[in-house]
Amino acid sequence: MLRMAIRDKELIERVRDKLCLKNKVYCYSYQGKDGFKRQPQAVLIVRDLGALRRTIIPLFYKKLIGHKGKQFEAWIERIGNDPLVPESYKIIYRLHKTGFYNSDSRFS
Repeated sequence: MLRMAIRDKELIERVRDKLCLKNKVYCYSYQGKDGFKRQPQAVLIVRDLGALRRTIIPLFYKKLIGHKGKQFEAWIERIGNDPLVPESYKIIYRLHKTGFYNSDSRFS
């Protein structure tokens, strides 16, 4: 998920188009219960297995540092170990374990 202020919606659309994703960029207003008034948000959510496996994972695999890098690795591990994740999505974990993404140089 990529979320930014509504003023950056065009930027999110350009990222989506550059990655050849077909997902819609959603706009919503967050109405928090804490009383703070927040700016509307633009959000790109990628759930399609093909896009995740062929574009999103290779783009970020072993390229994120710090906390985000750890979160990304934990996310891939959860895909493989969480019984609630559909079996079809576990291909992402298996490709990770076999080193497939280490040899993918499209986004190097």
